[in-house]
Amino acid sequence: MELIDFSDLQTRANAETADSPADIEDIYRLRLDFRFWDLVCMRDLAVGGKATLDDLHTMIQACGNWLNYHLYSFEFMLDGKMTLAELPMEDDMVFGERRMPAVDPRNITVADAVSEFPSLLYSYDFGDGWEIMVNHLGLVDSDSVKQVPCCLFGKGDWPPDDVGAEDGFMRFLEVLKDPSKAEDEFYLRWIEETYFEKYSLARCNSNLRHWEDFRAMA
Repeated sequence: MELIDFSDLQTRANAETADSPADIEDIYRLRLDFRFWDLVCMRDLAVGGKATLDDLHTMIQACGNWLNYHLYSFEFMLDGKMTLAELPMEDDMVFGERRMPAVDPRNITVADAVSEFPSLLYSYDFGDGWEIMVNHLGLVDSDSVKQVPCCLFGKGDWPPDDVGAEDGFMRFLEVLKDPSKAEDEFYLRWIEETYFEKYSLARCNSNLRHWEDFRAMA
């Protein structure tokens, strides 16, 4: 009579449960593309589909040169309508009349946001007015990445906070390259004290390993 190894059966059952489709999270390849006139800055991120838009906002902060102290929003298609995702604010902080339905970004996942249309608009710092198109390029094989989220590709430098939109960033880069072009010592001192690093894939992924730390900066 052959003895049954019940421990082996349990091991197989646990493996099958762990690999069941309901437990597997899709990984989305998202291209972040700044809406610049002259400069170019883009990043391709691998992000879990269950991440919320608020999580995605924090990941975007982590892979760039921003410190998460300005307001942000996403615009995307939901139920056939353009929808605004922004954190709830006091009524006296709302800028103008809302032109579309609003939802809480902590309640919307990346999978939700790209389910009807593969692009959404991310806006950050309504003073400098940064706008980034977030385009869903497809799914990523989980075996091809060492961490999630991670940066798969990047091009161009990311502007720092409070630099003064694209024109201000171009001036910033010019003075960074040739300090003699600075208008005064104050601006040179500001550049030296501003958080800014040239694009590096390794640095971007190092920050993304600790992306939740950037949430605490808000």
